Amino acid sequence: MAWCTVCNENREIDHRVRGDSRAVPTVSERYNRGGEYIGYEEGEAYKTTIESIPVCRWCGTRFEFPRAQSKEQYFNAKKQLVVQRWRAKRPNHYSREFDLLIAGGIVIGAAIGGITYAISRNAVAATGVAVVSVIGGAFLTAEIMDRIEKARGKTTSPEMQAWQTRLSELESLPYTEANYTWLTKQ
Repeated sequence: MAWCTVCNENREIDHRVRGDSRAVPTVSERYNRGGEYIGYEEGEAYKTTIESIPVCRWCGTRFEFPRAQSKEQYFNAKKQLVVQRWRAKRPNHYSREFDLLIAGGIVIGAAIGGITYAISRNAVAATGVAVVSVIGGAFLTAEIMDRIEKARGKTTSPEMQAWQTRLSELESLPYTEANYTWLTKQ
């Protein structure tokens, strides 16, 4: 028994089965008794996919959550799905910062690598120092950016704060009839 949103009550689950099979080419290597490679053999195998779709026995509606046995369980499962989708839409506020980290690391690495090459005239050593300096420069740039952000007093952007507010609203959404109808339309 599962909660049917169309019938608005528990209904029996009926499974519709669909599937297909298709030919998949195969290649196998052939060896003689001595273990020497003598060629290959082409063949064909069949790949079969079968899908069982749970539907309502009365109206034929596909069950989104076949384990939900009540309206409240359906609401909680749907709410969890909406929260997961909202978490996946987290704003990417790190892209600008990541670009700055890379740029800062490259600038610092190129400067130290150039100085090393000017002093030693050894291109291999200068390249090695430059690579290590790029990594160190990225960490140094990250620390500088973190301190600047803390000095400003802003730890998150307005876009990120709006996303977090909406996430907390969705997570604390109580089970009511109005929230149920809103959530079933999502």
